[in-house]
Amino acid sequence: MKTLKSQRGSILIELVMVCLLLVTITLGVTDIVNLIRADIYLHKVVREGARGASLTGSIEAGRKIAYDSAGQYFVTSLPEITFNEPKTNVVCEADYIYKHFSFLNTNGLGGTDLDAKAIYPWWDENTQ
Repeated sequence: MKTLKSQRGSILIELVMVCLLLVTITLGVTDIVNLIRADIYLHKVVREGARGASLTGSIEAGRKIAYDSAGQYFVTSLPEITFNEPKTNVVCEADYIYKHFSFLNTNGLGGTDLDAKAIYPWWDENTQ
């Protein structure tokens, strides 16, 4: 199939446009997957912290477990983790700001606030 000289330039431009579109879609999907992964990890951190505090009977032990777990999953910045003073349940909460496209720029391009909460029964609740 022969192409005219005037069509050669238009084929190149179409190829560039399609490649730019595919790169944009790929970057967007990658960022959405990373956002979902960060949310899953944040929930896992608060579950481990609340469970650790419940099993050991110590809020400080739960806080240490939560921060150790967060250090494994969040490399650039740690989430803010808080515990309540237990009456009947241990409540562990965490907030984390996910920076979009942080794999391209260390400061990211905006952010989304993620939060998680886990509730476990206090270890000596049934012994009273």
